[in-house]
Amino acid sequence: MKVLITEYVLSTYYGDNSIIDLMPEAIAMVRSLVRSLIVSRAYVGVTISPFISSSLLPINGNVIRVDPHDYFNEVKRVSGDFDYVIAIAPPRELIKVVDVIDDGKLLQPPKNLIKLFSNKYDAIKELSKCGFRVPKTELITSNDVNNHVQQFHSPAVVKPTYLAGSECVYLVNNDYELRRALAYAINCDPDGMAVLQEFINGVHGSISIVYGVNGPLFYSLNLQFIKNDAGSLHFIGGILPIRKRELQREVEGLVHGIFSCYPELRGYVGLDVVWNDGGIHIIEVNPRPTTSIAGIVSLYPGFGRHILSTYSKDAMGTIFLGDAVNGYAYYVLYDNDSEKNLGTDDIDKEVISVFQRS
Repeated sequence: MKVLITEYVLSTYYGDNSIIDLMPEAIAMVRSLVRSLIVSRAYVGVTISPFISSSLLPINGNVIRVDPHDYFNEVKRVSGDFDYVIAIAPPRELIKVVDVIDDGKLLQPPKNLIKLFSNKYDAIKELSKCGFRVPKTELITSNDVNNHVQQFHSPAVVKPTYLAGSECVYLVNNDYELRRALAYAINCDPDGMAVLQEFINGVHGSISIVYGVNGPLFYSLNLQFIKNDAGSLHFIGGILPIRKRELQREVEGLVHGIFSCYPELRGYVGLDVVWNDGGIHIIEVNPRPTTSIAGIVSLYPGFGRHILSTYSKDAMGTIFLGDAVNGYAYYVLYDNDSEKNLGTDDIDKEVISVFQRS
């Protein structure tokens, strides 16, 4: 099976600093995906910008240099040589790139669900209709900030509707912080919109899932590390898998419940969640591989076989990572400006460090 991995940040970098902060996670996800798919005997191609040193991706896959200024057309052209494609990108760009790929080639959710879940407001609204626990969430534009400030209840989280990870995400506790955070988030968002979300007290984590035609094939519950830097929230790493049995049973029910509501789901899906005595709350949906894949593959190199089984009608059963492996992996982002010199040819360090412990 021939699989193309196309990661927006790695493919569109052309020497500026506008997307450099997303580079560590991009490299970690691609490295891990390539490793696990090759172990599972797939032929793998990876699109990459000519402005990035090949030493940043010491992989055995076929590196395909693409024009970063014509990325979407390049992906359309290159994808014709592959059986399947896995696209990774920030939400708005992800919608655009899957639009140029043939429907039957996506090893991930279909285009309509990628569009739905990429919008942080629409995703929560739809999940609420299916009966899942979600935070109260409001959509805000620059024209109606005053109305929402008057109805504000602290604490709350403000974030853009279409950005990835923890870009421009803020925890606010009063009117002043809310106005400032909304201005930043609206300015960050490509559509000039932000969401104001109830802050759920509890343990922050994520759920990594692979869906096939018959339902979930794999899932893992992961702990997330979130840094609060004077109200600005940043994801800095995580630990997996969490094996608490009572929690695992609830996660398994949630994973199957989402498939019951959206039976067309396929491939890797990541959920950002918070759990407390009231249960598991879904905060966001990522219809693409997430950073947790770095920890998963370090413990379970054969993870790629589940992704390759996305369209197999013979794939049965659901594997929980905590039952499939021993020990734990924890992964942390480097915070070192010297690692950001992407023009050198001798960088061979892991840009995300992954450690294993029993």
